[in-house]
Amino acid sequence: MAAGVPMLKGYSTEDTNASYAGEKGGIAWLLDAKDGHQLQELRFDAAPVWDGIAIAHGSYFVSLKDGSVVCHSAR
Repeated sequence: MAAGVPMLKGYSTEDTNASYAGEKGGIAWLLDAKDGHQLQELRFDAAPVWDGIAIAHGSYFVSLKDGSVVCHSAR
């Protein structure tokens, strides 16, 4: 999994600056461990915190700068 602020194709300079400031929420990609292709994209209302990802027992957790924790499970 990789997470951060969105830097999407077609973003203007203003969009990029707003994204770095945390105004565009967050984004995460779940990647295939074998070949690295993207399996899933998640969007969040807040940006993720630095080093705030945990994966355990078939679930993954992302801590966000607004103080919330998002949990997704394959089960």
